[in-house]
Amino acid sequence: MTKKLLLTFLLVLGVILILAACAPTASPASTTAATSSSSGSSTTIDAKALVEIQCVQCHGLDRVESKKSDAAGWTKIVDRMMAKGGNITYTADEKAAVIAYLAETYK
Repeated sequence: MTKKLLLTFLLVLGVILILAACAPTASPASTTAATSSSSGSSTTIDAKALVEIQCVQCHGLDRVESKKSDAAGWTKIVDRMMAKGGNITYTADEKAAVIAYLAETYK
């Protein structure tokens, strides 16, 4: 009976470790942009995290990283990606922060 209990414990522990290893992790160096809402309060938008979460739904980050453009070019790209019917959903403030991040990082 003890061996059976030990094997069950080890199996459960293994599953927990696998699930923990597969869980998404936050990037330690993230780029944020502060915006103010209509109520006057300040909100922080993590544009880098939005790019990492939204863009990889359809393609790898290497595709984003290989592009070089200014704010106008990134606006066209973001608009095109949002229009493709993917799950990219940005508020106006998030979209502005993402475009600013992309234009500054991949110019």
